[in-house]
Amino acid sequence: MAGKSISLKAGDILITQGEKSPDKAYMVLNGQLEIYTEVDGRKQHIAYVGPRQVVGEVALIDGSPRTAYAVATVPTECDSMDRRTFDACLKESNPFVVALLRVLSARYRALMKKVEQQ
Repeated sequence: MAGKSISLKAGDILITQGEKSPDKAYMVLNGQLEIYTEVDGRKQHIAYVGPRQVVGEVALIDGSPRTAYAVATVPTECDSMDRRTFDACLKESNPFVVALLRVLSARYRALMKKVEQQ
């Protein structure tokens, strides 16, 4: 991705749920992140992500607030892609692929709302 590399210690927060105007997505190079949401003060584990997995993609696609936290569980290094680079990639992409990304992010957000309401 050729972005800025970020080093995290265990417990460091990479992404904060509700963060507005997100401008980056991240790929884990090594280590592990826990992805979770907080609803009514309760932590809901979503997943663990590791090397070659991406986090923060939904907010980068649609520009809406972050849907979850991403916290390092062990020392972790991530690469980043900023909005300008992402938008440049989209401009070069097939319009069908761009439409797919937007539909998938909208469906994901709808699913997350249902999970939060349960």
